[in-house]
Amino acid sequence: MPSEPRQPRPRLAPSAVLPAVALIMCGLLVWVLAAFTAPDRPAPAAVGTRGERPDTHVQLARRESRAPAADFAQVSAGYVHSCAATRAGTVTCWGSDDEGQTTAPDGVADVVQMSAGDSHTCAVRGDGRVACWGYGEQGQTTPPERLRGVTQVSAGTYHTCAIATASRAGSVVCWGRNDFGQAAAPPLRGARQVSAGFAHTCAVSAGGGVACWGRGDAGATTPPADLGPIAQVAAGHDYTCAVTAGAVGGRVRCWGDDRFGQATPPAVLDGVVQVSAGFAHTCAVTANGEVSCWGRDDYGQATPPTGLGRVSAVSANGVHTCALTEAGAVRCWGGNGRGQALAPPSGRAPADRRPADGGTAAVVVASR
Repeated sequence: MPSEPRQPRPRLAPSAVLPAVALIMCGLLVWVLAAFTAPDRPAPAAVGTRGERPDTHVQLARRESRAPAADFAQVSAGYVHSCAATRAGTVTCWGSDDEGQTTAPDGVADVVQMSAGDSHTCAVRGDGRVACWGYGEQGQTTPPERLRGVTQVSAGTYHTCAIATASRAGSVVCWGRNDFGQAAAPPLRGARQVSAGFAHTCAVSAGGGVACWGRGDAGATTPPADLGPIAQVAAGHDYTCAVTAGAVGGRVRCWGDDRFGQATPPAVLDGVVQVSAGFAHTCAVTANGEVSCWGRDDYGQATPPTGLGRVSAVSANGVHTCALTEAGAVRCWGGNGRGQALAPPSGRAPADRRPADGGTAAVVVASR
């Protein structure tokens, strides 16, 4: 059968070519504009002093957080980032990610306790192992290979400490920078809590005694002779605070650097169950769920917001503070230049600013 004659390919008339090309170009332009102005694209952030990577994780942390506001079990404030752990054992971090401190590695789950340091974060998993991420050039993100049975971890500025029970009950193990001996833990036994600060470390024994080591030129490693037993200790930047126990329990005692009043708790403060020492401000929680802060307040970091509600824990660092409410919500206040006070799942926080009168800066609430 003879084939049918091949039909010629249709051609556009010259008068129709230009409009067609114009239509295609308009479509491409619309696609490009949509791709680069989409609302989910992180806005450029200011470059930090530590690295040159922009902070793109501020919005990512907010968008990826699906935990209800009442699902958090712990909060920890780093220098320019913050992290919270949910009751399900997941970790959500926000703020500066210039060293990867807010990007938990894959497989970090079943978290029972975590701590945010200067530019790194560490977490204790259900199997008693420690995972760390972020800035690690001083070795602070590399736990000893055989470290097992960890019950608590504390991330300092350039070093990290943990309490392990696998080899020796309540022994303190530290790693990272050790130029002042801050990572050279003494042979303690029965330690039940440890706190890593800027360049010193303190631990509480089972009997309520306190031992401190590391940089002590400001007095941070020299507890008062009349301190007595303590329930909890917090190592800050060249100063230390503790919650007393026993007959005079519930008081806060501090020693070390006091240039901003961070080591001078209010005289009327009583019934304290937890204290947190930051860079130059301190916060405490009382048994009735109230928060009291003192020390440097140029960004409002020592001014808790009104309507905070009953609080179960507080964490102070840098120029911001975060608190965990009894309902399981996270609230942060103070400086927010790197998004560190952008507590999930709240919306975008306003730009950080230094209040002219030294008053309260932005307050960000984690609520839907």
